[in-house]
Amino acid sequence: MNTSLRHIFVAHLAAWSMLFIVSGCTFHKSVINDEVRHMDTSFIRPNETTAHDIVMRLGPPPPPPDNLQREKVFTEDFLRYSCIETKTTRFEIGYILILPFAWSDTQAIDEILVEFNPDRTVRNVVRTQRETRWAPLASEESRAPAKTQRTPKGGTR
Repeated sequence: MNTSLRHIFVAHLAAWSMLFIVSGCTFHKSVINDEVRHMDTSFIRPNETTAHDIVMRLGPPPPPPDNLQREKVFTEDFLRYSCIETKTTRFEIGYILILPFAWSDTQAIDEILVEFNPDRTVRNVVRTQRETRWAPLASEESRAPAKTQRTPKGGTR
């Protein structure tokens, strides 16, 4: 092999080596409506507390993100407060090539559902907590079951 071919070969080898050295994964986590996780609903009493009382104390339910607009946050029958978490995984080869796909998992990780009687007093408060996972690194089966707490005598903390 002559000297110029050797230099070209070494240059290509070095370039490819650097490309794979700086390769890796990116992990991105976003949380929307994080304040829901810290809401104290212990003041809520079934058949006593009204929808007006809840909105005055907790504020109106925050709107869902654009990709979850199908979720209603309030009707005459309920108020829903949701904290949404999304975890996204991407594989990258160097800074040049980002593979054209990503794996995401979006969950309502903390959700408070306040149900009302016809007279607009509270019938029930349900708090559900879920976990998101780093797809594809964790399977759907590895997800912990949702924790649901019903509070017929009052709110949750």
